[in-house]
Amino acid sequence: MADMPHKKAGGDVMSAIAASSAYLSAFTSIEELPTLKVIPGMVTDDLGDVALQNEEVINTTIKGLFEAGVAVGGVVIMDVGINPSHPIHRAALSSAEAIAIVVKPEIPDLAETRRWIARMIASLAGSVGRASAVEFIGSRVKICYNMVVGDEFKKVHKILQNALNEDRVNISVAPNGILPFVDPNISAQAVNSDEINDILVWRYKKERLPELSIFTESLIAFAAHFVPAIREGAARIGLLPGQQKKKGILRRN
Repeated sequence: MADMPHKKAGGDVMSAIAASSAYLSAFTSIEELPTLKVIPGMVTDDLGDVALQNEEVINTTIKGLFEAGVAVGGVVIMDVGINPSHPIHRAALSSAEAIAIVVKPEIPDLAETRRWIARMIASLAGSVGRASAVEFIGSRVKICYNMVVGDEFKKVHKILQNALNEDRVNISVAPNGILPFVDPNISAQAVNSDEINDILVWRYKKERLPELSIFTESLIAFAAHFVPAIREGAARIGLLPGQQKKKGILRRN
């Protein structure tokens, strides 16, 4: 009988491993990007499906996907849109170590960001209390301004912080990422193309377009808030501006 706890614990471990494998099998590989695995998203109408209203099952599934990805040394990114009241959004929120909010430095986007932060806090406050919800969200939110020209973003960022203060949301948001405006001809091609080589950072690595140099470096700087080692990896493959991939050198004395 003394061995029973051991057997039970072993069974739990094997069950966890089996469950992780099942979650990993849900991810689909992309041939051109072997390190990237994805799970296709759902259109907005699907979110009203009855099957997506079982919060307990959704929490278990989302947590399992996060843990499976992290267990194999990965970084799990989940795009949940702007509806914190939905069970999928809440489940992802509770498992997240960081929350990226990418917006244009414009009043309409700031108003939506203000509203979204308030709704995220409200969605968590029901289970953990408002103070804990504010602390949880405030410690994770990373703001990134996209399509920035000059330093005009500083004014609108101040407007966002003042608005949060008016809402009595006691968090201090910082502009963690500043992505510069890119020539519309180049950005339009990236958005409308299904070719990997048209992705802006990919195109910079291949063509070294000067107008994409600052954008690439800024994007990597923002990503480093979530994965610090990304700068080292980007430098190794020659992706950072001014740095090329170095060939190995074997030296004999």
